[in-house]
Amino acid sequence: MSKNREAYLTRHSEEVRRSKDQRASPRYSPSGNPTVSLSWQEGEETRSTRAVIVNLSMTGALLKVETFPKVNEPVKIRMEEPVQTEWLEATVLKVERSWFRRKTARIMFRDNCSYELFTAAVNGFAGNDGFMTLPQDLKNPKHW
Repeated sequence: MSKNREAYLTRHSEEVRRSKDQRASPRYSPSGNPTVSLSWQEGEETRSTRAVIVNLSMTGALLKVETFPKVNEPVKIRMEEPVQTEWLEATVLKVERSWFRRKTARIMFRDNCSYELFTAAVNGFAGNDGFMTLPQDLKNPKHW
């Protein structure tokens, strides 16, 4: 291999290594288009909107929303179907409207994502059990 090619490959591999996602919690693509409810307070009024999970991690999610919640405000999120999960508390980090009018909101969970919501979004559900089966000791909420 020529020295020029070797130098290029070395430099290119360093660029790729530096560009890799450095997140503490990797993002996962959902199975299908899982729809969730997003709820928040505006004064005395409780507002809510439907949202579709674009990607999900143990610490947060990117949602396609119908209505924007306010940035830096607390929200609650839960899946309604096929299985209703408990409400999770989160904070809105950023909202955006793309050039083709898609509205998105980035949220960060106050605690980690629940096992039920994570498996429902990433793997889907078959009856009451998720497709992803873990040993019973790993289903302990302290691991999530």
